[in-house]
Amino acid sequence: MVGKGRGAVGQRELRIIHGRQDAPIPPPLTAADLPIGPLAGLELPLWRSPSGKAEHASAQCPHLSRGTPRQTRTIVLPTSGTLADLPAIPRCRSCPDPLPAYHQQATRLLYDAEELAKTATTLRNGYHLAAYGELLQAAQNDSLDTHQVREIDRLLQPALQRLRHERQRLVRQHRSAYSNDKARRDLKTITAAALLKADVDRRQPGRLRAELLDLSTSLVAEPPPDARTPIGDRELLELSDAWIAPISERYSNSAGLAELDTAKERLREGLSRLLTTRDPRAGRRDPPPDVDRLTTLLHVAWVGMLAGMVAEGSTQHVVVAVDPRMVLPLPPWAPTLLLAQYPSATRNVKGQPYRIAIVPKLFADLVTHWDRVALHVIAESTWPDDAAVCHAVLQQVPARAFVGDEPWWQRLRQGQLQRLLNKARGTSPRRLGD
Repeated sequence: MVGKGRGAVGQRELRIIHGRQDAPIPPPLTAADLPIGPLAGLELPLWRSPSGKAEHASAQCPHLSRGTPRQTRTIVLPTSGTLADLPAIPRCRSCPDPLPAYHQQATRLLYDAEELAKTATTLRNGYHLAAYGELLQAAQNDSLDTHQVREIDRLLQPALQRLRHERQRLVRQHRSAYSNDKARRDLKTITAAALLKADVDRRQPGRLRAELLDLSTSLVAEPPPDARTPIGDRELLELSDAWIAPISERYSNSAGLAELDTAKERLREGLSRLLTTRDPRAGRRDPPPDVDRLTTLLHVAWVGMLAGMVAEGSTQHVVVAVDPRMVLPLPPWAPTLLLAQYPSATRNVKGQPYRIAIVPKLFADLVTHWDRVALHVIAESTWPDDAAVCHAVLQQVPARAFVGDEPWWQRLRQGQLQRLLNKARGTSPRRLGD
């Protein structure tokens, strides 16, 4: 008879063998795939301080600075094989790497392979917007980064290409799940939260901030019986700021439900601190019952406000010019995913991607609340606009526009981009009926 513990382990093993959902995806590269290269036959002396017992791989280790270190033994590396054949080298965190640059390059490749395997496992196990966005960003950087290919040792170049091909394969495999309506809606919700936060943080009150305060004030007009004072505008703005942060910064998984739950909990914690009075004799009292009611009221109202912003910002699309140094108050991967979800074209000049895209007006609205110039609205989008039109416009832009520090559209004559867009629309296959 099989014991209870053994049976549980057996069921677990069956799930791994037959379901494969619990087993992590192995990395596309391991140490056994990388040749030992210039490390073959190297002799590595090991060192120890006069009073210590631990061995160190470098005499320059800071831990050996007291007294004169003495050599204990020498490790001789194999003369052939792969990095998997290397012996363990005693080394503390402070020890400089005693091996040539080849070893650091190989270590970086193996680290990237492990991270890619983690991303592949995450995407296989379910919807995760941030994981795909970061994967897409890394894949696009691969296509632009020729420096790494030139600098890496020639023996490691096949492994680098293999890693990059696997990254591109994963992008293609999961593309449809992150370019559909659901993923677009999620990215718009992140942007709406960032737009609301930017407006709330402005020194001069903006329209969204006024709407937020009007809505919130009407919901908390009646102060809870246990509260010493009503909830004022300042407190409401602080509560909204705590509520927005998880959504705009970490909105990533299935429709952002986890982040919305976190936002609601942050709101509840803030209300609890605000409304709970302290008894000098008994200490802090329990939160009043009204905390739960106000938490639900404000949370539902603010989620509805974000949904309204998404709907309003999605009714109109605009044609925009995008600078390679585009910085938006969004997660770093979000702009890359945005340009992959909507029609766009790219012109690479000296390793820098210059783009024209057709995006919902919501994203352009975010730029108007941001100090840094990230993109430029050329015109409202019309029905002939597509990726081909964007490509035609970019190809007609003079090369001199892509030289300099300021955004590239500022180096063109006033109205020049609009005229190029009109010309591209006039010759569009969609307009001509091809």
